[in-house]
Amino acid sequence: LKRLALIDAAIPGITPGDVYALTPERVKMTWHFYFNALADLPAALIAGRERFYLDWLFRARTTRKDAIDAAALDEYVRIYSVPGAMDAGFGYYRAIFDTAAQNRASAAAGKMTMPVLAIGGADWLGPAMERMIEPVASNLRVEAIPECGHFVPEEAPRETVEELTAFFEDGGDGRR
Repeated sequence: LKRLALIDAAIPGITPGDVYALTPERVKMTWHFYFNALADLPAALIAGRERFYLDWLFRARTTRKDAIDAAALDEYVRIYSVPGAMDAGFGYYRAIFDTAAQNRASAAAGKMTMPVLAIGGADWLGPAMERMIEPVASNLRVEAIPECGHFVPEEAPRETVEELTAFFEDGGDGRR
């Protein structure tokens, strides 16, 4: 890799444990890691209710509530209603324990030296991105998008494209 951009993402095994904590103040952000990691149950409960689940998820995790309009929601529902699609998405969470172990082993080899851009929604993971990524990246730039929740590209498409374009066109340090 020459450069790496992360968008509002915690890195399993690297991110401090309190980011995943199931506490009253963080439950809105962390519950799904536990629920989605269960085999079979999430897909069975959500089957036929994809619209309700996805609409709730988007509304709960966005600051800009109009970011995911009816047409976009329809497309998400169409895709995730295909048999096996939702369960395939949950596979990420079922694999998270293996992923965490792999990431810890990689981190033990030393920090990444390539430029890393961490973009986060200021109302979601943005404030924690530096603390989460700094332990594994020696050349890190963090941008928190104001008035933005978890779905950064959907909530702030212009800002996201500007940040990514500058980062990938300029050599990685954010300056042209």
